[in-house]
Amino acid sequence: MNEKPLIVISAVRYFRGGTIVIVDDCLEYVSKHLSQIYRIKVLVYQKEKFIHHDEIEFVEFPKARHSLFFRLYYEYFLFKKLSAKWKPKLWLSLQDTTPNVTAEIQAVYFHNPLLILKKLRKTVTIQPRLIGIWFLYKTIYKSGITKNKYVVVQQKQWQDVLQKTYHLSASKLLIFPPKISPYPVEKTETSIYTFIFSATALAHKNFKIVCEACMLLNKKTDLYKVLLVISGTENKYINKLKKQYKLPQLQFKKFSGRSDLFQYYNQSNCMIFPSLLETWGLPLSEFAMQNKPIICANLPYAKETLANYEKVKFFNPYDAQELENYMFAAINDKLSFDKNPFQYSQPVIQNWEELFSKLLTE
Repeated sequence: MNEKPLIVISAVRYFRGGTIVIVDDCLEYVSKHLSQIYRIKVLVYQKEKFIHHDEIEFVEFPKARHSLFFRLYYEYFLFKKLSAKWKPKLWLSLQDTTPNVTAEIQAVYFHNPLLILKKLRKTVTIQPRLIGIWFLYKTIYKSGITKNKYVVVQQKQWQDVLQKTYHLSASKLLIFPPKISPYPVEKTETSIYTFIFSATALAHKNFKIVCEACMLLNKKTDLYKVLLVISGTENKYINKLKKQYKLPQLQFKKFSGRSDLFQYYNQSNCMIFPSLLETWGLPLSEFAMQNKPIICANLPYAKETLANYEKVKFFNPYDAQELENYMFAAINDKLSFDKNPFQYSQPVIQNWEELFSKLLTE
């Protein structure tokens, strides 16, 4: 009896946040719709981080997050050996890099914004590790990217960036905006106006501007709170901010899964999203489902993610005073919103079914 052809999905870097959501959505589709035709192997850091599927074989790489050395070793040496042994029909990398593998079809899903990281000197001071990752995207990661049948991006702006950076043809780049499913939570009422900001503990997420705005806002009112969905102990950068801005209004909430996150959304009146770099900004889409106000960085990624959303106010993400003004207006129900019309000028991928159909069609 002939063995079913194999699909390999690699995602060994991911352990929390929007990336986990993307991978879980992908695995749900392949489990339900492709596992009858294909064998599915998924390469992960820890399988407990993902929703379990009986139809999928998880292969763990627990050292994947130990250092850049292990990341490069896996991508360019170990995966090559595994691909020679497994002989996959499709190798889909969900983590930006094009591994050195042998497969009938290769594709990569690109969603790390560090490629366009600016203000390098400041970033070196705040979080030096990010510069190493930025260097990889500028140099080593460009190796082999043309081997992919398709490179999948989340936004039109990233199609433009990758075309320019890696000299890829537009036909090789597929735009696949994330689709968010509602997450059921119990309705709760809050007695005090509540803001929320959910992001990974990285310097370019711009947590500091929120802290500075709260310092200014406290001169006008202290009847509010801000939920920061981080523990405050993730790294030196975040730990320093927590010690520097000891305000009772700033409440650190450790991320412990989507259920708790959506409960935080439900408890909140308004989202603040000052991030300087995103390939999408999944919390924006998640919070927008609640039809509540969002005060967001006035940057291209946000204009596309919040396309046509009617309750958004854009602000300069380097201006704490402007953010404070809008927070104060929101508390007093006087926040005016910006119009944000947006329409794609070309067809985009609508779902995982459409993507895999395109990838697997010879």
